[in-house]
Amino acid sequence: MKRIFALGLAALALATTGCLQLESAAVIDKDGSGTLDITYTVPLDVEEAIKELSTLDAGKDQDMGMPPLFDDGFDISEMKSELTPLGVKVKDYTNGVENGSRVIRMSLAFDDIDGLQAALESAGGSDGAMGLRRLPDGNYYFGEVETAGTYDEEEDDYEEIMPDMDDMEDMGAAMKNVARSMELMGVLMSRADEMIISWRITVPGDIIRHNAQQVEGRTCVWKLDSSGMMSGDMDAPEIVFSGEGLKIKAPEK
Repeated sequence: MKRIFALGLAALALATTGCLQLESAAVIDKDGSGTLDITYTVPLDVEEAIKELSTLDAGKDQDMGMPPLFDDGFDISEMKSELTPLGVKVKDYTNGVENGSRVIRMSLAFDDIDGLQAALESAGGSDGAMGLRRLPDGNYYFGEVETAGTYDEEEDDYEEIMPDMDDMEDMGAAMKNVARSMELMGVLMSRADEMIISWRITVPGDIIRHNAQQVEGRTCVWKLDSSGMMSGDMDAPEIVFSGEGLKIKAPEK
């Protein structure tokens, strides 16, 4: 599935390429259903730089951790068709320009734990997906979980050959692309201090332990800016909450 938004640790990789403001709020109900609301903001000049970088990188933008492009050509119907079979509904979606920045607001509703994980993966995704698991003591864990989709990429074998003149011309063009890419990356990194990422996760049981910076009742809050990213403060959200009165169908951890 195409990964649309940045969430969890994936957001950190995206944020390193320039100014990014992300606010996400997940609410998990007693039956495992719930909602995920996301607001994504990026200045238009940063968006244009990202778009040009994606072109220069010849399709390797995923390896660079490039943020997705939500320009006028973005098709929300594709996302809806991918999520609907997984028990996730796009309740609301707006994409517009406000004060020189592109602002995307989206609200997703999920039916169950599988839908929760699908919503979180489609909203950012990472090698370690976010999800819910039942602990042996009957309580629940929310955080990074293993998925069957993880894999190790195979190393490619390259044959060493001498370049011909056409190859040399291609190399010259490639070097120009590299130079322009570095210039654009410099522009983006100069805006990195504007990066702000905020997570809010509300669980249906009393919180037993967590690694959040702030707790408001049953809501854990994490906030990260560029200084936190540079210092290595990158722990993924984790919550253990009481299973008393809950019968959420979830795999055991």
